[in-house]
Amino acid sequence: MSTVSSATSTTGTTNSSSSTSSVFGGNATQLQSEFMTLLVAQLKNQDPSNPMDNSQMVGQMAQLSQLQATTNLNTTVLSGFDTSSMLQAAGKIGSKVLAPGSVINLSSGSASFGVNLASAADSMQVSIVDSSGSTIDTINMGAQSAGVIPLSWDGQTSSGTTAPDGNYSFKVVATKNGAAATATSAATSDSAVAATTLSVGTLQAISNSSAGIQASVTGIGGLDSKGNPISSSVALSSIQQFL
Repeated sequence: MSTVSSATSTTGTTNSSSSTSSVFGGNATQLQSEFMTLLVAQLKNQDPSNPMDNSQMVGQMAQLSQLQATTNLNTTVLSGFDTSSMLQAAGKIGSKVLAPGSVINLSSGSASFGVNLASAADSMQVSIVDSSGSTIDTINMGAQSAGVIPLSWDGQTSSGTTAPDGNYSFKVVATKNGAAATATSAATSDSAVAATTLSVGTLQAISNSSAGIQASVTGIGGLDSKGNPISSSVALSSIQQFL
């Protein structure tokens, strides 16, 4: 088992204006008001012997309704749409990421994963578990700082054998002042260290939904029966680190 020092990556954030929908909506509302004012004026002042063409009025009203519908659609789509985050994430498609998960994919004697510690720990222990639920390797990592900690495993078990390639899971117990918290669970006391296990996957796509920006990530759910990475949908904000 070997550790990789925690890496802090800073991604520049560009503020983007969302004024498009508000300006567009304001114009549509203004046009609607002006149209109705002009329509009423025309009806009041039209020549009785040559009244307004009904088909022309209906066509104008249809155009106005279409404009309002488009405005409403833009407002709905752009509501909560974080353009800056979407653009940044789009540039990372195809990259390896650390996202919440407890799956390790051992391939050619190498596996990468990680953990996020809520606070510094006096000691941290990592356990590798096989598909039968048996712990095949336990590694004491010593004191660790708070934050995201990338880790790796070389496939060597505690018994000295080499584990075959495939899916494994892992557990992390972080201790501070003698109190421990298992990874993925909340700290049980003020002295325990809350930790979240992280799996390595590949960012495949991003999309916007009512729940916010979602990321399609393969690998954090392990491999299917044919050895293909399973795709999982997670909140973009839950991705802890780009590798």
